[in-house]
Amino acid sequence: MLRKGQWKYIHYVGFEPELFDLKADPKDIADLAQDPNFVTVLPDTATQLRGGVHIFLPRCTAIYGRLTKTASGGYG
Repeated sequence: MLRKGQWKYIHYVGFEPELFDLKADPKDIADLAQDPNFVTVLPDTATQLRGGVHIFLPRCTAIYGRLTKTASGGYG
């Protein structure tokens, strides 16, 4: 998920993405991803999300590794 300005973009593996205008729709009711009026917003937010994954994923992996060691009785 990416929140940037008024937009919230959600990517699901194996499903269509969702796009919400948080200014006009703060409760995420109207999915704009398939609306032709927002065709230029969707690729931009998708690119930004993919660009941030390389930063976020290593942190998640490191945290998961620590949690796994703790759960198995190791240090953590």
